Amino acid sequence: RQRCTARTPGGQPGHPGVTRPLVPVADLPTPPVAVLPDTCPCGHTFLPDAPLAGAPYRHQVWEVPPVTPVLVEYQLHHRTCPDCGTTVRAPYPAGVPTLTLGPQAQAVITTLTGQYHLAKRAVSRLLRDLFGIPAAAATVCAVEQAISRVLAEPVAAVHTAVVQAPWKHIDESGWRQRHDPDPGQPDAETLTRPWLWSVTTPDATVYLIRRGRNQAVARALLGMEADATADDAI
Repeated sequence: RQRCTARTPGGQPGHPGVTRPLVPVADLPTPPVAVLPDTCPCGHTFLPDAPLAGAPYRHQVWEVPPVTPVLVEYQLHHRTCPDCGTTVRAPYPAGVPTLTLGPQAQAVITTLTGQYHLAKRAVSRLLRDLFGIPAAAATVCAVEQAISRVLAEPVAAVHTAVVQAPWKHIDESGWRQRHDPDPGQPDAETLTRPWLWSVTTPDATVYLIRRGRNQAVARALLGMEADATADDAI
């Protein structure tokens, strides 16, 4: 229970305030809007050519720009081979994903689910409400799986570099997302008590989820063994 005190809400006396610095006028994306006073509290009305007094008070307002999704349709045409009679379809152009979402949309999804831990249905609604992009929760899952396959090789390279580093710090803590499926058990099973391990070097840090908190896992992550046992590795 929070104790009641005589302090007033907000910053206390002597606490330095924090104010967002103003963007220099030269760096503004659009010219500043000049707003002139029309009248004085005494009732005087200023003429349009009345001189200005001193520097203006600067007030900057940040706003989210209107978002309109970019939709590109690729029409993959067919041709029939005159030699064998096979009808072939044109392949996807280089860099065009087979999913219905482009690279930037996929990056947004993985950031929302991986960094901000939003549920897949919440991400689906956010894409629709903020960006106007229709995407079901199943599409979010498909994007996560695709990104995981793409990142598998660089993650493995970082893991190898961390294990081979002469100096490293290792630590572990309980992994709160207990609903994660357990790759070593039937689909209905979940991880009962997983652990999040981190191995840090001056150049990189790798995070791994393991079932165990034992010496075998620690020795494997430190490169003292070839790999963790099948019961511990996830």
